[in-house]
Amino acid sequence: MGSALAKALVAKGYEVTVWNRSHEKAAEFAGLAQVADSVFDAFSASSVIVVCVLNYEASDSLIRSPEIESALSGKVLIQLSTGSPADARRTSAWARACGAGYLDGAILGSPSMVGGDQAKVLVSGPPDLFDQNIDLFEALTRQPTFCGDDIGRAATLDHAALELSAGCAMVLFHAMALCTAESIPFEDLFGLATPFKDGYLERVTKGIATGDVPSGTAPIYTWAAWAETLERVADDAGVSASLPRVLHESLSRTIELGQGDKDLPAVYEAFRPVPRTA
Repeated sequence: MGSALAKALVAKGYEVTVWNRSHEKAAEFAGLAQVADSVFDAFSASSVIVVCVLNYEASDSLIRSPEIESALSGKVLIQLSTGSPADARRTSAWARACGAGYLDGAILGSPSMVGGDQAKVLVSGPPDLFDQNIDLFEALTRQPTFCGDDIGRAATLDHAALELSAGCAMVLFHAMALCTAESIPFEDLFGLATPFKDGYLERVTKGIATGDVPSGTAPIYTWAAWAETLERVADDAGVSASLPRVLHESLSRTIELGQGDKDLPAVYEAFRPVPRTA
């Protein structure tokens, strides 16, 4: 996702400095952007800094150091890594203590959607800071959504929307597995199901039937990391984490089955009926 964000900013004429722990991914920007040798060099080179890694734990391991803290003063830090509202509030307090402005955001969509009108970018924080950086957000999506000055709102809405999406999809795959166990064609189920549109059922069925589940949108590894955070979000909010726990367990089981690099329909493998022994 970080590479997609950088490419969208370069395409809009921004002078971009990139750093990636993967030298291969950073090399893609040779001739397009400045490639920093270290996180400190990247932070020092820009007045507005965008961080997008797997989660806040990964982010903290990169930026929570005296060296980085000294480079943040007077700058704006935009955090787009996946985290909880508590993560957002904690990081906001840290950034302010470093003398930096802070916006917390979330991206709903795959890397291929960034830069167009399909990706949704949610942002929360000081309204004036959002307004000052609106052009940057509009380079990532045509209609960025400002969620308000409560720094945790973007993270909350991100998790709520993803839970709705993942929950609906995983219930579908479980229902399909029930049909498989009783030798019922998927089409018989789909004739009774109305919430899924735009050819989604057809694409999923084809991938499951052929064993060619797609990859390249959002791998199970990413979904599992999100579900783990969702459990914490629910606990922090005093909401039962039983459903997020089921989602996380199903995603983890899919990874155990060697499907971690595939897209969400691979969760079907976690539900696939096991042959019974006599």
